[in-house]
Amino acid sequence: MNAKFRMPKFGRDVKWLAMLKELLMTVFATTVSIILTFGTAHYVDGKAKKAAGRQTAMMVIHDMEKSIEALRDWGKEDATNSEIARYVMENLDRIDSLSLDTLGSVVNYITNNSDEMLQYQLDESCERLFLSSQESWKNIDNASFIDAVHQFFSDRHVIFDYLNTSRQWKKPVSSEAFYQHQLEREDGTTDYFDFLKERITSKEVIYYLNYAEGRRWQINGFADEIQHISDQCKFTMGITDEELEEYVKARERMGRNVKEKELVGQWIIQSTSDKYSSMVFHDNHTYAQTHTELHAHPYYTGRIDVTFTSNGTWELRGDTLYTDRQHDCTFSMDRSQITPKPDMEKLVEEYVKELEGQCLETQKAAREAEDQTKAYFATINRSGNKIELVRNEAEEVQTDQERLFYLTREK
Repeated sequence: MNAKFRMPKFGRDVKWLAMLKELLMTVFATTVSIILTFGTAHYVDGKAKKAAGRQTAMMVIHDMEKSIEALRDWGKEDATNSEIARYVMENLDRIDSLSLDTLGSVVNYITNNSDEMLQYQLDESCERLFLSSQESWKNIDNASFIDAVHQFFSDRHVIFDYLNTSRQWKKPVSSEAFYQHQLEREDGTTDYFDFLKERITSKEVIYYLNYAEGRRWQINGFADEIQHISDQCKFTMGITDEELEEYVKARERMGRNVKEKELVGQWIIQSTSDKYSSMVFHDNHTYAQTHTELHAHPYYTGRIDVTFTSNGTWELRGDTLYTDRQHDCTFSMDRSQITPKPDMEKLVEEYVKELEGQCLETQKAAREAEDQTKAYFATINRSGNKIELVRNEAEEVQTDQERLFYLTREK
């Protein structure tokens, strides 16, 4: 039997093969395009989420560091105030010779500011932001970090609740007691002498002072606990201290460097109903600073204006403003706007004389102060009408805290 085979007709199928080849190439190209498009988008999205999660982690760690700093500062402040209070207690026989500033600080130390207000306030803004929505922490793919953060928030509430409710930390004298004592003063003046004579030797105050060392040990222990959690979080997330410092700077200092021509002019440092401070920077690199206080008193109506003026030189070097104050502090007193109350003329004169004496002491201290160049990290906002000055006062107050000053351009 002869078998017959149908041979392919290559000429007729060439067109079909070309179409098939073109179709396969189109499918391949489309597939590659989809992979590149969605693969790249997935990569970029993943990278953005990782960066966002890292920012959130640094936000929380910064909150931990601020809590540590607050606790340690409170411990130092309590230790200093307890020593001053003990000094007053040991010198009650000559309490009349102690300065009003010293006595006032002791009264503030042992007396509540308010019987209703908590003494130690907790800033929960970061905690609320972190816990309010999964959006704030879902980008952190680290269960250990999340657990540590929840532990921090829980521990911090326990610590602050303890500080505000324990007998050891509760100030021994109520604000109501001080208020009732002041009501007995017919002339309306503040009396620290008799109040301390009555209160500083009470059992409650003595117990409070005796426990000062225990409070210092406790609060530093609380700070150590949070420090351990902070170190754990930084290590877990691979965040260095330098990276956290840069995050804080970028977050808190949003301005740009100040130019000399922008600095020249008059700037307001403080403006309230009781105080007004300003600085004028001249283009010859000198400045004049003025500080005015308005003094009211139960003896008279109106206010006495006391104004201090000092001069100096300034220089901008890169992002830093350097100032040198001269020893030419002067003051003036304007009492033309006051009217003594009936039968108070003599008391007004005595008060004015006392106030003038205090001003002379301030002037003398300013003139005799050692020369000191002050350096400020200076930035200006976009509108050019507000300057932020950041100064490290570690040498003066024995802490690493930076102080912020804001200058507002005089309109």
